[in-house]
Amino acid sequence: MTLESWAANRWLEKLASDREEIERLLANADGHLDDYKKAVESDMSADAQLSLAYDAIRASATAALRSAGYRVVRGGGEHYRTIEALEFSIDPERKLIPRLDALRRKRNTGAYDD
Repeated sequence: MTLESWAANRWLEKLASDREEIERLLANADGHLDDYKKAVESDMSADAQLSLAYDAIRASATAALRSAGYRVVRGGGEHYRTIEALEFSIDPERKLIPRLDALRRKRNTGAYDD
């Protein structure tokens, strides 16, 4: 699979990005990471900490995908596709993706199922 094949499957759409967008996404990720660190120091709940950490991960993964000139198509599975697309940017051997996906599932359970 490639990003192009994902676009052919309508999981992604090709959309140009620019430096400012990537910088905004990375600044967003940094902000969530800072919030996570504050949450840990303040003894905030584990669910809240996970949510903040996950938001930093997702913003970073979105930046990687957008820098390749693609974005996830809306309509379901956006978070899943964003993380899985890391295979085509920073994790070609898929060493990190399973752990990130486990965090995604855990966050979803806490946010949607409980």
